[in-house]
Amino acid sequence: MGEITDGDPLFPGESEIDQLFCIQKVLGKLPSSLQDKFDENPRFVGFKFPELGKPETIEKKYVGKMSSKALSLMTGMLNMEVSSRLTAIECLAHPYFDGMRNEETDNLIQGYN
Repeated sequence: MGEITDGDPLFPGESEIDQLFCIQKVLGKLPSSLQDKFDENPRFVGFKFPELGKPETIEKKYVGKMSSKALSLMTGMLNMEVSSRLTAIECLAHPYFDGMRNEETDNLIQGYN
């Protein structure tokens, strides 16, 4: 959504490590569960990310470029806490898609509620 909005990649990493660093610059530090998985990966043993200041945030990056509903959907899909991330059904039910759903989609959403 971000790249479609302004033509720039949201996380322009050039390697796996750089990609993770770019993600953290926008979304904040990795949650402990993801940091633990990173630390256990034999490819990254001993690697520490530089200390980060305040994250840029999706909202700051796209304020004035995206509607509040689009920002809400995008932040929900990019939540690093898996348990808090929007599911596919929650995405379909998101207010961003109000007026765009058809009967089949509405039935699908209702079937999961």
